[in-house]
Amino acid sequence: MSWYFGICALALFAGATFLLVARARLSLFGARTSGEVVSYTERMRSSRGEKTSYMPHVRFVAADMREHTFVSRMGAQPSRWPVGTSVPVAFLERDPSRAEIATWGRLWIAPAALYLFAAAMAYAAYTAA
Repeated sequence: MSWYFGICALALFAGATFLLVARARLSLFGARTSGEVVSYTERMRSSRGEKTSYMPHVRFVAADMREHTFVSRMGAQPSRWPVGTSVPVAFLERDPSRAEIATWGRLWIAPAALYLFAAAMAYAAYTAA
């Protein structure tokens, strides 16, 4: 069983590193602008009961003066950012479809959580051996 935890730890570590690099590239080398929440998409999750996530759609104008819209990869409650709310956006100028709402939590919490899970799995593998 310890090998299973070890493999899971390695997979989580690799995923966290990939996500961290992508978010760092977006944060450090991406352009910044303001965007507007234009709508939400409902996504049902049934992992532990029925739960609905709301994925914000954000419209922004890039440096090429073209309008772009993206769907955030993280859910948000519509009461936090009602439609019409201005939000900070980070995006890659060469690929404006690679954009995210540029808050600290949206950029850094997911990689940190994956690293914590990887550490827990590595610890479980170590203690089970």
